Amino acid sequence: MLGFSHYPIRRDIQAWPNVNRLGDYHGPHNHGWSYLSGTYYVQLPEEKAATRPGEMHPAAITFSDPRYGAYQHSIAPDASASARQTIYPSPGTLLMWPSPLIHYVHPNHTDDIRISISFNVILEWSNDYAG
Repeated sequence: MLGFSHYPIRRDIQAWPNVNRLGDYHGPHNHGWSYLSGTYYVQLPEEKAATRPGEMHPAAITFSDPRYGAYQHSIAPDASASARQTIYPSPGTLLMWPSPLIHYVHPNHTDDIRISISFNVILEWSNDYAG
């Protein structure tokens, strides 16, 4: 019997540093060409009191459901359920998620620098497997 080990998978890892200074952010995006994405947090600003209404934690990352219409539905009894999840990492945190998941990094409203290393895991299967 053939197992998955007989089907070679081409794999690649891409990684890059992120250095975010005062005002820097990453708008909503995904990494749809990849299988898995992640970020390792090296240095993060400390939470400071918000100076403007609605200001977020300067180290926050928010994930949102990429499915069309996900924001239009809520299930009782929690009518305030959201298709978004915000994470507040600390230095040394490693987050990984499915690459099609939409995410964004909140603006850094501090003079402290936010440093992280992000990566993608890319897997490519061959069309010959279906033969």
